Amino acid sequence: MRMSHPGTRTDWGLELGISAAGFTARAITNEPDILSRIRRFTRKVMNEWDLPQHADTVIAVVDELAANAVVHSLTTGSTTAWLALLRKDEAVICAVADPSPQPPALPPPLTHATLMKSHGRGMTIIDGLSSAWGYSDPTPHGKTVWAKIPAPPTPQ
Repeated sequence: MRMSHPGTRTDWGLELGISAAGFTARAITNEPDILSRIRRFTRKVMNEWDLPQHADTVIAVVDELAANAVVHSLTTGSTTAWLALLRKDEAVICAVADPSPQPPALPPPLTHATLMKSHGRGMTIIDGLSSAWGYSDPTPHGKTVWAKIPAPPTPQ
């Protein structure tokens, strides 16, 4: 069995097989390669949940949620946010809890000027790929942003 790097606690629950059925969580840090590791983790979970056909959509949403946490909250001195994935009936719920009290917001509609920007479209992507999204009431200690991705069961 492959273990995470000594001293780190990232996806150890999944690797040890102790994640609750249909639930797993992983730390998000401000390490340079964290987003690629989060994408690999999410793909592994989707495969283990027998939902590989939905992996790209879930990964796109998770990537945006995690990137928002890294860019907007982990650069302020905090070192950890959390990704949780929950398999619920015919959906996957993706949630990221981060230490920023700033709520997420959809940007204004696209114009030529905003289209030319290389960033700032994350919540638009999440809004387009999810059937619902929202966030917890922000506190001085942070908030949780979530998105619901439809994932009908694979026909047997």
